[in-house]
Amino acid sequence: MFKIEFKFKSKFKSTLKLLLVTLLVWIGAVFYQILEDIPPRKFLASVTKVSDGDTVTIDILRPILNDNLIIRSFQKLFPVVSDEKTLKIRLFGIDCPEYTQEHGKEAGAVLRSLILGKAVEIFIHGQDKYRRYVGSISVSERDVNLYMVEEGHCWWFERFAADAKAFEIAQQKARREQKNLWSRKNPTPPWDYRRQKRHR
Repeated sequence: MFKIEFKFKSKFKSTLKLLLVTLLVWIGAVFYQILEDIPPRKFLASVTKVSDGDTVTIDILRPILNDNLIIRSFQKLFPVVSDEKTLKIRLFGIDCPEYTQEHGKEAGAVLRSLILGKAVEIFIHGQDKYRRYVGSISVSERDVNLYMVEEGHCWWFERFAADAKAFEIAQQKARREQKNLWSRKNPTPPWDYRRQKRHR
Protein backbone atom coordinates (compact mmCIF):
# COMPACT_ATOMS: atom_id res chain seq x y z
CA MET A 1 0.00 0.00 0.00
CA PHE A 2 2.83 2.36 0.96
CA LYS A 3 4.65 1.62 -2.28
CA ILE A 4 1.51 2.29 -4.35
CA GLU A 5 0.87 5.57 -2.53
CA PHE A 6 4.52 6.62 -2.91
CA LYS A 7 4.46 5.87 -6.65
CA PHE A 8 1.21 7.82 -7.00
CA LYS A 9 2.64 10.86 -5.22
CA SER A 10 5.87 10.67 -7.20
CA LYS A 11 3.95 10.44 -10.49
CA PHE A 12 1.67 13.29 -9.42
CA LYS A 13 4.67 15.52 -8.62
CA SER A 14 6.28 14.75 -11.97
CA THR A 15 3.06 15.54 -13.81
CA LEU A 16 2.65 18.76 -11.81
CA LYS A 17 6.22 19.83 -12.63
CA LEU A 18 5.63 19.15 -16.32
CA LEU A 19 2.43 21.19 -16.26
CA LEU A 20 4.18 24.08 -14.48
CA VAL A 21 7.06 24.08 -16.97
CA THR A 22 4.59 24.00 -19.88
CA LEU A 23 2.63 26.87 -18.34
CA LEU A 24 5.78 28.97 -17.82
CA VAL A 25 6.90 28.36 -21.40
CA TRP A 26 3.46 29.36 -22.68
CA ILE A 27 3.41 32.54 -20.53
CA GLY A 28 6.92 33.39 -21.73
CA ALA A 29 5.87 32.97 -25.35
CA VAL A 30 2.84 35.20 -24.84
CA PHE A 31 4.91 37.92 -23.16
CA TYR A 32 7.54 37.67 -25.89
CA GLN A 33 4.89 38.13 -28.57
CA ILE A 34 3.42 41.13 -26.75
CA LEU A 35 6.85 42.73 -26.42
CA GLU A 36 7.66 41.98 -30.06
CA ASP A 37 4.49 43.80 -31.10
CA ILE A 38 5.27 46.93 -29.07
CA PRO A 39 6.33 49.71 -31.40
CA PRO A 40 9.61 51.45 -30.62
CA ARG A 41 9.46 54.50 -28.37
CA LYS A 42 8.36 57.70 -30.07
CA PHE A 43 8.90 61.21 -28.79
CA LEU A 44 8.99 64.85 -29.73
CA ALA A 45 12.43 66.42 -29.68
CA SER A 46 14.36 69.55 -30.54
CA VAL A 47 17.38 69.12 -32.82
CA THR A 48 20.34 70.91 -31.25
CA LYS A 49 23.17 69.73 -33.51
CA VAL A 50 23.64 68.16 -36.95
CA SER A 51 27.02 66.40 -37.10
CA ASP A 52 26.68 65.27 -40.72
CA GLY A 53 24.05 64.01 -43.15
CA ASP A 54 22.92 61.11 -40.98
CA THR A 55 23.80 61.93 -37.35
CA VAL A 56 22.13 64.47 -35.09
CA THR A 57 21.90 65.41 -31.41
CA ILE A 58 18.49 66.06 -29.89
CA ASP A 59 16.87 67.17 -26.65
CA ILE A 60 13.78 65.17 -25.74
CA LEU A 61 10.70 67.36 -25.28
CA ARG A 62 8.09 64.74 -24.40
CA PRO A 63 7.34 61.08 -25.15
CA ILE A 64 4.59 59.92 -27.47
CA LEU A 65 3.04 56.81 -25.95
CA ASN A 66 0.88 54.31 -27.78
CA ASP A 67 -2.86 54.68 -27.10
CA ASN A 68 -3.20 51.03 -26.10
CA LEU A 69 -3.23 50.75 -22.28
CA ILE A 70 -1.37 47.40 -22.20
CA ILE A 71 1.32 48.62 -24.58
CA ARG A 72 1.68 51.87 -22.61
CA SER A 73 2.30 49.82 -19.48
CA PHE A 74 4.98 47.73 -21.17
CA GLN A 75 6.63 50.85 -22.61
CA LYS A 76 6.97 52.19 -19.09
CA LEU A 77 8.36 48.90 -17.79
CA PHE A 78 10.69 48.26 -20.73
CA PRO A 79 11.54 51.65 -22.27
CA VAL A 80 13.60 51.61 -25.46
CA VAL A 81 15.08 54.99 -24.63
CA SER A 82 16.90 55.70 -21.39
CA ASP A 83 16.12 58.56 -19.00
CA GLU A 84 18.70 60.77 -20.70
CA LYS A 85 17.34 64.06 -21.99
CA THR A 86 19.99 64.58 -24.67
CA LEU A 87 20.65 61.82 -27.20
CA LYS A 88 22.72 61.25 -30.30
CA ILE A 89 20.59 59.82 -33.11
CA ARG A 90 21.87 57.92 -36.13
CA LEU A 91 19.30 58.14 -38.92
CA PHE A 92 17.80 54.75 -39.73
CA GLY A 93 18.20 53.18 -43.17
CA ILE A 94 20.55 55.72 -44.73
CA ASP A 95 24.29 56.28 -45.03
CA CYS A 96 25.45 59.71 -46.14
CA PRO A 97 28.87 60.56 -47.52
CA GLU A 98 31.42 61.23 -44.78
CA TYR A 99 32.14 64.90 -44.12
CA THR A 100 35.50 64.60 -45.93
CA GLN A 101 33.92 62.84 -48.93
CA GLU A 102 32.48 64.42 -52.03
CA HIS A 103 28.97 65.70 -51.21
CA GLY A 104 29.54 65.12 -47.50
CA LYS A 105 29.37 68.79 -46.55
CA GLU A 106 26.39 69.33 -48.85
CA ALA A 107 24.46 66.44 -47.31
CA GLY A 108 25.09 67.84 -43.83
CA ALA A 109 23.97 71.30 -44.93
CA VAL A 110 20.72 69.92 -46.36
CA LEU A 111 19.88 68.04 -43.17
CA ARG A 112 20.78 71.12 -41.11
CA SER A 113 18.40 73.27 -43.13
CA LEU A 114 15.61 70.71 -42.70
CA ILE A 115 15.68 70.10 -38.95
CA LEU A 116 18.22 72.13 -36.95
CA GLY A 117 16.50 74.06 -34.16
CA LYS A 118 13.13 72.56 -35.05
CA ALA A 119 10.72 70.33 -33.14
CA VAL A 120 10.71 66.90 -34.77
CA GLU A 121 9.16 63.49 -34.15
CA ILE A 122 11.61 60.66 -33.45
CA PHE A 123 10.84 56.98 -33.91
CA ILE A 124 13.50 54.80 -32.25
CA HIS A 125 14.36 51.46 -33.88
CA GLY A 126 17.11 50.42 -31.46
CA GLN A 127 20.82 51.03 -30.92
CA ASP A 128 23.87 50.45 -33.12
CA LYS A 129 27.21 48.96 -32.07
CA TYR A 130 28.40 52.41 -30.98
CA ARG A 131 25.44 52.64 -28.55
CA ARG A 132 23.85 55.43 -30.59
CA TYR A 133 20.09 55.37 -30.93
CA VAL A 134 18.98 54.59 -34.47
CA GLY A 135 15.84 56.46 -35.42
CA SER A 136 13.55 57.86 -38.07
CA ILE A 137 12.90 61.59 -38.03
CA SER A 138 9.87 63.41 -39.35
CA VAL A 139 9.18 67.13 -39.45
CA SER A 140 5.93 68.69 -40.64
CA GLU A 141 4.82 65.17 -41.66
CA ARG A 142 7.87 64.74 -43.92
CA ASP A 143 9.94 61.58 -43.53
CA VAL A 144 13.41 63.14 -43.33
CA ASN A 145 15.30 59.86 -43.75
CA LEU A 146 13.40 59.02 -46.92
CA TYR A 147 13.72 62.60 -48.22
CA MET A 148 17.53 62.41 -47.99
CA VAL A 149 17.47 59.32 -50.22
CA GLU A 150 14.88 60.76 -52.61
CA GLU A 151 17.01 63.85 -53.22
CA GLY A 152 20.20 61.87 -53.76
CA HIS A 153 22.04 63.04 -50.64
CA CYS A 154 22.76 59.55 -49.29
CA TRP A 155 22.68 55.84 -49.92
CA TRP A 156 20.01 53.40 -48.84
CA PHE A 157 21.81 51.47 -46.08
CA GLU A 158 20.62 48.07 -47.28
CA ARG A 159 22.79 46.14 -44.85
CA PHE A 160 20.84 47.47 -41.87
CA ALA A 161 17.50 48.24 -43.52
CA ALA A 162 16.91 45.48 -46.05
CA ASP A 163 13.14 45.65 -45.59
CA ALA A 164 12.94 49.41 -46.19
CA LYS A 165 11.79 49.03 -49.79
CA ALA A 166 10.65 52.65 -50.02
CA PHE A 167 14.31 53.62 -49.63
CA GLU A 168 15.35 51.21 -52.37
CA ILE A 169 12.77 52.65 -54.78
CA ALA A 170 13.73 56.23 -53.85
CA GLN A 171 17.42 55.50 -54.48
CA GLN A 172 16.73 53.93 -57.86
CA LYS A 173 14.73 57.00 -58.90
CA ALA A 174 17.33 59.48 -57.61
CA ARG A 175 20.03 57.55 -59.46
CA ARG A 176 18.09 57.54 -62.72
CA GLU A 177 17.53 61.28 -62.41
CA GLN A 178 21.19 61.81 -61.42
CA LYS A 179 20.28 63.88 -58.39
CA ASN A 180 23.07 65.40 -56.32
CA LEU A 181 25.67 62.72 -55.42
CA TRP A 182 24.36 60.59 -58.31
CA SER A 183 25.38 63.34 -60.76
CA ARG A 184 28.98 62.23 -60.11
CA LYS A 185 30.48 59.32 -61.99
CA ASN A 186 30.74 56.24 -59.76
CA PRO A 187 30.41 57.91 -56.34
CA THR A 188 32.10 55.96 -53.54
CA PRO A 189 29.70 54.51 -50.95
CA PRO A 190 30.60 55.76 -47.47
CA TRP A 191 31.12 52.22 -46.11
CA ASP A 192 33.80 51.65 -48.80
CA TYR A 193 35.33 55.05 -48.04
CA ARG A 194 35.56 54.22 -44.32
CA ARG A 195 37.11 50.84 -45.05
CA GLN A 196 39.72 52.43 -47.35
CA LYS A 197 40.64 54.95 -44.66
CA ARG A 198 41.10 52.19 -42.06
CA HIS A 199 43.48 50.28 -44.35
CA ARG A 200 45.69 53.22 -45.23
